[in-house]
Amino acid sequence: RMVAQRIARDLRRDDVVARLGGDEFAVILKGITARSEAMQVCAKLIESFSTAFSVEGHDFFVTASIGVAFFPEDAEDGKMLTRNADTAMYQAKIAGKNAFELFLPAMNANVRKRVSLEGCLRYALEKGELTLHYQPKVDLMGGKLLGFEALLRWNSPEHGNVSPADFIPIAEETGLIVPIGEWVI
Repeated sequence: RMVAQRIARDLRRDDVVARLGGDEFAVILKGITARSEAMQVCAKLIESFSTAFSVEGHDFFVTASIGVAFFPEDAEDGKMLTRNADTAMYQAKIAGKNAFELFLPAMNANVRKRVSLEGCLRYALEKGELTLHYQPKVDLMGGKLLGFEALLRWNSPEHGNVSPADFIPIAEETGLIVPIGEWVI
C-alpha cells in the first residue's frame, strides 16, 4: 500500500496506477505527447524511492525498475503495450535496477535470446554440455607451475559456444549457479 501511495503521490490527477501483482505496478500517463515528459515522470518516481519506507520502526529501501512503452507507437493494443513495457522493465533490471528504459523493438529479440539461453542452461548440466578447462598458472620469473585455474565453458547445441559473460549472470540470477558450482567442485 505504501508503494502504491508513493507512486500515486507523484502522478497527476488523471494518471492511473494499478497493481498487477506482487511488486509490479502499471502506470498510465494520459496526454503525454513527448518521450521526454515520460522520462521526467520516471526520474521523479525513481527519486521518490530514494527515501526509506518505515514499517513498525524499521526502515526499508525499495528500488524501482521502470519500463516505458507508448501507445500507439510501440503497440496496437493494451496487451501488447503491457508486454512491451514489461520487456523494457526487464532491460532496466539488467542495467542495474533503480533505472528506467524506453521500449525499443530490438529489445524483444534480446529478451527472446536471454529467455532461450536460460531455458537451455537449465538442462545443460544434465545433458553434459558444460565442461571445465584447466589453464595453468605459471610464475613468469621462475617458470614454476603454481596451479591451475578452472574455466567453465558451455557448448550449447542450439546456441553454439556461449560466452561465460552471457551465461554466468543468468546462472547467478536464476540460482542455477548453485548446482553448477557443486558440479564444478
